[in-house]
Amino acid sequence: MRILIISENKNFADLNQPGIEDRKYHTDRVSNLFHDDLAMQTVPCCVVIMDITSPDGDE
Repeated sequence: MRILIISENKNFADLNQPGIEDRKYHTDRVSNLFHDDLAMQTVPCCVVIMDITSPDGDE
């Protein structure tokens, strides 16, 4: 399962925790990700993508 977190706080508190891929984007790169220029270019934000796999291997 993949969880996407978008935060207006560029200093996202849990970026250095194990198991979290650090994927920080500036506003223009976030807008490219979501193809939504109007919504995403208004605030600086941080995108964190976590890959979480359960112990039995289900995603």
